[in-house]
Parts: sequence; structure tokens; C-alpha cells
Amino acid sequence: MRQIKGYPVIVNEDGNEYSFTTSLGFQYSVYFLPAKEDYFSDYPEMPDDIYLFGFSLLNGTDNQRIFDEKIAKTICGILIEFFSNHENVIIFICDSTDKRERHRNITFNKWFHHFDVDSLFEKIDKVLEYDTLNRYYLSLLYRKDNPKKELYLKAFLNMTAGLEK
Repeated sequence: MRQIKGYPVIVNEDGNEYSFTTSLGFQYSVYFLPAKEDYFSDYPEMPDDIYLFGFSLLNGTDNQRIFDEKIAKTICGILIEFFSNHENVIIFICDSTDKRERHRNITFNKWFHHFDVDSLFEKIDKVLEYDTLNRYYLSLLYRKDNPKKELYLKAFLNMTAGLEK
């Protein structure tokens, strides 16, 4: 795995939200929200170590940004730290509010392969397509050495199958 050095990061008290500021003053939030109760309540045997993962720009707009590799490094570094607990699992749902979800999915996949995190993690991708205008890109991400990965994979596939039209 490549050395990943990004921007300095501040972690909130709960340890579920990280923030950083770029050299141009853009502020980002990276968050992990518990997902079991909302998405996997049909799986009482599933541990609580499954989270929704996301990140967002807190100030400015996407149009103002320029490419900054340290943003990718920072977010990937946060993910690697989060997965120091081998049993943590995340679901990444690409934000679709501005119709740029496909671009976010492509960007996240590039980061995943560029920083060689695929040597440590397994990533399962799903695209839920309701019609030509509504597509949702989701990914399940867990460490390859996660002892409960089969349970998480089964639950994720069942959950996404239940959401498909």
C-alpha cells in the first residue's frame, strides 16, 4: 500500500466525523454514521460495525474547486485509519442531489485503485437503476480479513435486491 499523507485532520469527540481544510481554504467533512438499525434491522446477528460513509464540501461549490490530490490522500488515509478495526464495514452511497453521482463513483473507484487499497479491502459495487434519470451508486467496503465478511455481503446483496425496481 502506498504511503498516504494528506491534510491535517480533526476528529470529533465521538470519533465518527473528521474534518480538514485544504490549502485553498476549502473545508471538508468525512463521516461514518451507524447503518445497522436503518438498513439491516432484519439481521439481528449482524454486529454494529457497519456504517454509512460519506464526505462533503462544507464551504464553496464544486465549481470553485481545482484538482487537489491531497484531498484524495486525506480521505483515503481516514478510511485506512477507520479500518484499523478489522471488523468495521462501510456502505458508500454516492450523493445524487446534484446529478453527479456517476462522477463521484468514478472518482472514488480511481482513488481506491490509485492508492492500492484494493490489496487490503474488498469492494462490492451496485448500481440501482430505477429509470434513465434515477441511478444510485452504492459500494460495500470491508477488509479482506474481516471474519464476518460473508454475513455483511449477504445482507448487502439482499438489501440492494430489495431496493431494485
